[in-house]
Formats: sequence, C-alpha cells, structure tokens
Amino acid sequence: MKPENWIGIAQIVITIIGMVIAPLVAVRLSIRQFRSTKSWEKATEAYSAILAQLAIVKHTNRRYYEHFLNTEPMDERERGELSKEYQDALKTLERLSISQMLFISGQASKAIQILVQCIETATEANDIVKELEKQSGSITDCIASVTCSAPKQHIT
Repeated sequence: MKPENWIGIAQIVITIIGMVIAPLVAVRLSIRQFRSTKSWEKATEAYSAILAQLAIVKHTNRRYYEHFLNTEPMDERERGELSKEYQDALKTLERLSISQMLFISGQASKAIQILVQCIETATEANDIVKELEKQSGSITDCIASVTCSAPKQHIT
C-alpha cells in the first residue's frame, strides 16, 4: 500500500474512535454535572429547612424576652402556641442536623448541637431575662455559623 492510502485509513480510524469516545466522555461529564447540581439543590434545601427552624426559635426567644421585660404581654394561649412551636423547632433542628449530615457542613451541624444543648441545659435561673439573653446569643451564633456554611450560588 502506498502512504497516501494510509492517511485515508488513519483518518477513518480516528473518526471511528472519536465517534465512540466523544459520546462516552460527554455522557460522563453530563452525569457529573447532574450529580453536582442535585447535590447543591439538596444542600440548599437542607440549609433552608434549618434556617426556617432557627427563625422560629429566634422569634420565640424574642417574644418571651419582650414578655418577661413587660414590653409585650402574652396571653396563656399565645404562650402555649409559642412553646409548642419552639419545642417542635428544636426537635426538628436536632433531627435535621443528623439526617442532613451529607449535605450540611460539620460546622453547621456542630453549631446546631451546641445550640440545642445550651437551650436544653438551661438552668432554672432566678433571672429568666438573663437566661433568654444567653440563649439569644447562642441562637445568633448558630444562625451565623449555618449561614456561613450554606452554599452560595455562583453566577458565572
């Protein structure tokens, strides 16, 4: 065979190899992109759920603080509703910090655990206002930690 014929055969072989390899590479890249996007969505959902529960805890803490300072009185019904929401939010936070470990950072999970522990081990203080202030600081720290750990959308 003449060298001119080899060039044509080489082009055909390269074309066939390209037709087989290119789709495989494209599929792998597509799957990797899909997994990355799905993981980001799951993380975003986890952080949103956590922040929603932290908002309930913060709001309840603030309402009780205002109540005990006598600036915003609450009736028995409102106290009962707030207390139930508060307890449910704490339970949900603790569950989320464990069940979403694959999607949230260790820092966020630890901040939630510290907050829950701080609230659950609250002493029956004579000064409830000081206890609420302490808890408020812990709630704020937890929100800051979770917010810093949350995924941010990168606009490219």
